[in-house]
Amino acid sequence: MYKNRGFSLLEVLVVIFIISLFSAVVWPWVSSTLKEGSSSEIDHLAATLRYIRDSSAQYKKSFRVEFNFKENSVTYEVPEGRRVMKTTTLIGIKIPSKGLIKEGELSIVFGPEGYPEPFLLYFQDTRCISYNPFSMLIEVREKDSCHQ
Repeated sequence: MYKNRGFSLLEVLVVIFIISLFSAVVWPWVSSTLKEGSSSEIDHLAATLRYIRDSSAQYKKSFRVEFNFKENSVTYEVPEGRRVMKTTTLIGIKIPSKGLIKEGELSIVFGPEGYPEPFLLYFQDTRCISYNPFSMLIEVREKDSCHQ
């Protein structure tokens, strides 16, 4: 004979809880890692530049940022030591005294008063990072407002 088999209310509630937990905790983490890599690279580099700017003012010490287009890397100094970041979408840096640089290497030194001139970092996607030496503001901008 067949018994009437089904799920108990407790089993259904446990499954609903697991699905809710996945939706609330795991899914935002998974979806953020699946996002376009260039956006996180731009945001990470902007945050790093802000940290270097703030550290140079706090410690009254100069910190260097080196952009290497051949190796697609950014090497920088912070109070904790020297770090290297790989870049896949950085395509150029524009500084008034040097023009637009798309190959080779470029060093920027943030002193306690910041960097003396404005610069723009251009990326393959629709955004750029800008630096204003008067306000010492480093911000991520949409490409249509990336003019100097």
